[in-house]
Amino acid sequence: MARIETYEPTRVGRWMSGEVVTIDPEVSVHEALEVMSDHRIRHLPVVDDKGGLVGILSNRDAVRCAVQASPRKGWEPARHVKVREVMTTGDLHCVTPSALVLDAAETICREKVSALPVVQGKKLIGIVSSEDLLWALLDEVGRREGEEEV
Repeated sequence: MARIETYEPTRVGRWMSGEVVTIDPEVSVHEALEVMSDHRIRHLPVVDDKGGLVGILSNRDAVRCAVQASPRKGWEPARHVKVREVMTTGDLHCVTPSALVLDAAETICREKVSALPVVQGKKLIGIVSSEDLLWALLDEVGRREGEEEV
């Protein structure tokens, strides 16, 4: 997990992954699943040819698409479906690096998503997952316990 030390521990920027693997909306879902597997990630921000964030593809969305037509054929249907057809777009929830960890965690819980793209203006600069936020909250609890011992 990449930490960005310029942000306070209570801010998303400290806990986000800054080196984001992205994908083009015209790529097949099968290719997206391969990218996820190769990088051991569960979310792919989808960017257009200018680098603008246009959606996000989760591994759940991709797997659901891949086996929907015929579970017996395995991943074959995913070779013929484009990322743009199954990615989340309209209700895309994003945060800024200066957002509070608690606010990001609340959004993840309320919206039932497991990662949030981190944007500065319209530019994608990172991604923060539910796991990243759990680490942040554990760090906060640890710091508070350390203060109580003093």
